[in-house]
Amino acid sequence: MNTNRSVIVALSDTHAGHKLGLCNPETILSRENKDGTVTKYEIGHPTEVSQYLWELYSQHVQTVMQIAGGDDLIVFHLGDLTQGNRFGNELISNAIADQFIIAEYNLIPWFLYKNLIAMEIFKGTIAHNFGMGTSDTVTEGYLSRRFPHHKIEALWHGLFNHRGLTMDVAHHGPPIGKRNWLIGNEARYYLKSLIKDEIDHGGVPPRLILRGHRHTLAKETISMFVKDKEIEVTLISLPSYCGFGEYTQQITLHFPFVTNGMVVFEVLDGQIHKTHFLIQTLDIRTRKEI
Repeated sequence: MNTNRSVIVALSDTHAGHKLGLCNPETILSRENKDGTVTKYEIGHPTEVSQYLWELYSQHVQTVMQIAGGDDLIVFHLGDLTQGNRFGNELISNAIADQFIIAEYNLIPWFLYKNLIAMEIFKGTIAHNFGMGTSDTVTEGYLSRRFPHHKIEALWHGLFNHRGLTMDVAHHGPPIGKRNWLIGNEARYYLKSLIKDEIDHGGVPPRLILRGHRHTLAKETISMFVKDKEIEVTLISLPSYCGFGEYTQQITLHFPFVTNGMVVFEVLDGQIHKTHFLIQTLDIRTRKEI
């Protein structure tokens, strides 16, 4: 174990309860029968998309554990743990509790790693968390009772200092851009504005800014000199572990490619030593011969 080295994982938008969301097939749900008895059962794979996502996610978790190699691990989940009930036509079930249970089971694999030192869950969108960060708070409670010796917390917006590496983490981030050649522009303007806001308020910009919500991977880095000192800040917008449902296809104007995955940072002596993008992109169009 290298005490000067640690690994940070960032993932987002897993949308438990959505037919196209992440779903641990070992999730145990229960149903009350007409005679008052309760039947417990494993949910399995509700859809082919959820099966694909779980297999991809499981591969990524294993890769992270290999990268960590026994060193300390921190997991950031950047929000929208659940689907919520605003778009009810795409739910696995109508039981709200099922979403919380699936969200809990989706995060359990991380606790198999003995050097997990913290899990931070960020409160996401009201349309998906039942308001006031309910899904995130409930999932934190479930996991804390299951793993009482781990640090697990739900919060809206965090500013972290991890062994000298400063990070600003929250769910909602900038638009990515509506045209291929504009991708990253708005993220870059957003990042530049955040840097100037921090400086104007007498602070030092964080080294890393992480955002979710957009289901799209983007990375922008800005370097500038302030009082003869170089400041470099990187913004990363995270992809999701969810397919494109009806609403997503509408707002993306039927964008044909969906990228799923997570981002992994190797931190050495307080600096980002290496960044791993564990991602996979699919063309979701139906191919036909006519």
